[in-house]
Amino acid sequence: MTDVPRRILLVEDDVEDDDDHAELFRLAFPDRGVRPAGTAEAALAVLLDPGTPRPDLVGRDLEPSGHDGLHVLRRVRDEPRLAGLPAAVLTTSRARRDRIAVAEIGADAYDEKPTGGDDLARLQERIDGRWPRWRRRPA
Repeated sequence: MTDVPRRILLVEDDVEDDDDHAELFRLAFPDRGVRPAGTAEAALAVLLDPGTPRPDLVGRDLEPSGHDGLHVLRRVRDEPRLAGLPAAVLTTSRARRDRIAVAEIGADAYDEKPTGGDDLARLQERIDGRWPRWRRRPA
């Protein structure tokens, strides 16, 4: 097995949050490529383009403008090329109905958005704990 960088696609339509979260993820995961997608439409264009390398994780807000986060998750789950792609919802929502809806669609994680270093360190531990295969990929 060989260590390889992994690709994270972050979907956050708030430009300020998008830049902040991308930078936090780059600091937490320096060996992984972090690509901010901005809008839901931009994320879907990346995810559905067969010529674009598939990310290894999609981090998604629940309530971006354009499409809600559930719409994007449904599209990811309906696309055969994206089968098995881990999808994590990063949100400020603590609503039970949101957790249930996300679980029904098949998201792999539901976490609060990180607001600083400690939050991000906890998120990094949870991500690495859920997907240890991220650390290594067969050669």
